[in-house]
Amino acid sequence: MDSCRVNRHLLLLAISLLMLASSGCAGFGVRSKAAEALAECRDYACRGATALEVGQWQQAEELLRKAVDGEPSDGKSRRHLAETLWQQDQHSEAIAHMRLAVKNEPEDATLVVRLGEMLLDQRKLQEAKALGERAVALDDRNPRTWALRGLAYHELGESQRGLADLQQALRLAPEDRETLASVARIYAQRGMPQRQLTTLHRLADTYPPGELPPSLLSDEGAAYMALARPAMAVERLRLAAASGGGSAGLLYRLAEAEEATGHRTAAVAAARQALTVDATHSKSQQFLAKLSETEIATAPTAPARR
Repeated sequence: MDSCRVNRHLLLLAISLLMLASSGCAGFGVRSKAAEALAECRDYACRGATALEVGQWQQAEELLRKAVDGEPSDGKSRRHLAETLWQQDQHSEAIAHMRLAVKNEPEDATLVVRLGEMLLDQRKLQEAKALGERAVALDDRNPRTWALRGLAYHELGESQRGLADLQQALRLAPEDRETLASVARIYAQRGMPQRQLTTLHRLADTYPPGELPPSLLSDEGAAYMALARPAMAVERLRLAAASGGGSAGLLYRLAEAEEATGHRTAAVAAARQALTVDATHSKSQQFLAKLSETEIATAPTAPARR
């Protein structure tokens, strides 16, 4: 018998005993059915949450819809249903369920934050900011409340205030990868590559040796290029291409770095590989065309015949 089934039977037994003790046998049959329905609903919620955790989206949706239908005021089940729908790109309905979850449990900062994150993703920035303010007021010891408000401020053009909130989130959770990545991205957008690189190094320290994701290596390479350190950029970008297969954009950045270090042959190879990934990648096309023009312009002139 799995844990969800055990929990269901324990819940049913507890409710039944409570009703029996408080009201005797009168009406017990009706109340027993209500208790069984509630236990079944909680069973659906438990099994649905388990399916969500392992990525079985359709099964999770089916179970969680039953749980929500049976117990509409349960904010946790609604949140799980919203997450399941979100994973299936049903964003509008997911947000609708998150709104109901927050309405049912307005003091739950975690629910408020998740609704804000969904709205931020959908570019509903003013509402996301308002939810960030509300979340911080509810729980200013939760790093996610500060991160939500910080990202909302940044997206609304108040980057300095946004960074202050994100730094507060990092003070509360120094190794939070999502927040570190957000801070590094903001530094890159603001043209602050040294701070970007420092933040990326902090992010890299949260991973075991040899397990850095290609996106992180690529970002490090971009930061080194912005700092005019192409040799280091080549090192990071080569690792990124080797570990992740290489997108056209990544391979183009590698081509630029190779060319900046004087490795013309390697630069051409990287740009050509980018075009095998995406034949329409315009930057790689332009890069190869520029290299060809440079070779023609610098080619030695043949001596005139007499």
